[in-house]
Amino acid sequence: ERGTSRQFFEPQSMPDWAEDVHRAAQQLGLPIRYPRFDTKERQQIDPGRILQPSYAALLQSAARYPVAAVLAGRLIDRQWCWESQWRLYFDQREYRWAGECATSFETLLDGLGGVHRQLGRFYGVKPVYANAHVPIVPAKPAASPAAHRSRKSTR
Repeated sequence: ERGTSRQFFEPQSMPDWAEDVHRAAQQLGLPIRYPRFDTKERQQIDPGRILQPSYAALLQSAARYPVAAVLAGRLIDRQWCWESQWRLYFDQREYRWAGECATSFETLLDGLGGVHRQLGRFYGVKPVYANAHVPIVPAKPAASPAAHRSRKSTR
């Protein structure tokens, strides 16, 4: 968003942003799938309403894709930085957060980081018992190659 102008992110026409999205996703280990934004989607989805709660048009459009989560964001150009608002649809829930003024890459990292946190909470390994105690046994330090050579030469 710049002033009153709003537009969808399109990787082909925004190569610098596409590179930042790719780097942020790669850094977090997240697979990304971009929407088609064909005529049907452009008619269904209004960029001005994208962050409204349970925005039905966005969720209907996302149903076309085999994805576990849908992230919608609004990035606002403040001339010296980017502010952001994010909404994640995952596991039949909505999660919202906002990012403070930052560079474009930091802004995208914040948005994708929110996805990473929620997916990590959902798919992460959870302990069987809340107070489970797993003993940690320190390993014996390995002998250095020099110590190994010196033992060998004394034989």
